[in-house]
Parts: sequence; structure tokens; C-alpha cells
Amino acid sequence: MFELGAMVKLKADDFCIWLINQREGNKLYTVVYVDGRFKLEWAATDCDIRRRFMCPSKRCIAPKKDLDKIRSKKRRQEIKDKYSYIAYSPFWLSCRRLKKHLVENNDSISIIED
Repeated sequence: MFELGAMVKLKADDFCIWLINQREGNKLYTVVYVDGRFKLEWAATDCDIRRRFMCPSKRCIAPKKDLDKIRSKKRRQEIKDKYSYIAYSPFWLSCRRLKKHLVENNDSISIIED
């Protein structure tokens, strides 16, 4: 999307968001800041900012090694559905998913030129 450490400012509806590329080890990811900051409460509580800008990921509390022991795919899926939750993070590993999420959850998006 853009070079490491570079920042892109976007106007998404009434919010100013900053997209910054970061690296941790071999992983590259894009961090989203809303109005120049990030608060942990946005990821922890259901709010407009979390729905619009945070990366959702579905997690299962059952360990993978225990799920692998279950032979029936149907039963395995039932357990996954019952014991799963959605976690939110400001870190996006895929620019394509980030773009899709922003377009789906915001009415207008434009680049802010400095």
C-alpha cells in the first residue's frame, strides 16, 4: 500500500483516520489511528469507532489440538460456533481487507492532503 513508516491521512465521514505501516519481525501490518490516537476502550466496548475501523477476528476458546481430536466435522463446527467470540484490533495484516472494511462501513472516504 505504501512504504514502511509512511502515514496516510483519510477523512472517513466525520473522522480523521491515520494509516501507518509498521513492522514487527517478519510481519508487516497497518495500524489505524482515529483522530491521531487509539484507545483500548474502543476495542473492548461496542462503539461506532470499533465497528468502522477496527479489525475483527473470530477466535475459539477451545484449543486446536482438542478440536482436532473430534472426528465429526459437524460436531467440530458446532463447538467452534458455540465457543467463539470476535476480538477487535487496530492492526490489519491485509490492506485488501482494510480497504473492504472501510468502504463497507463508511459513506464517504477521501485523502487528506498536507
